[in-house]
Amino acid sequence: MLGDSHARVFRTQSFESLPVRFETESVMGATATGLDNPNSQKQAGPIFERHLAAATGKRRPVAIIVMLGEVDCGFVIWWMHEQQGLALVPQ
Repeated sequence: MLGDSHARVFRTQSFESLPVRFETESVMGATATGLDNPNSQKQAGPIFERHLAAATGKRRPVAIIVMLGEVDCGFVIWWMHEQQGLALVPQ
């Protein structure tokens, strides 16, 4: 599990009873748009790449889940409002 701060939920005790194991790397404030941005303050892309390299060195993951988006979506909504005058709340 790779993601922003919301991905930390997969580290909680409630997920321990599931028949799958989650290895989670969480970067607070990570965004999808920042993953390939070399000027990103969070540097989530390189952090996730190191985590994947270490994880695949142990045992091949069954699945890789990426959980990003809330900040990206919030920014787009704000930007569209600022640029195009679109309502923040549907009328």
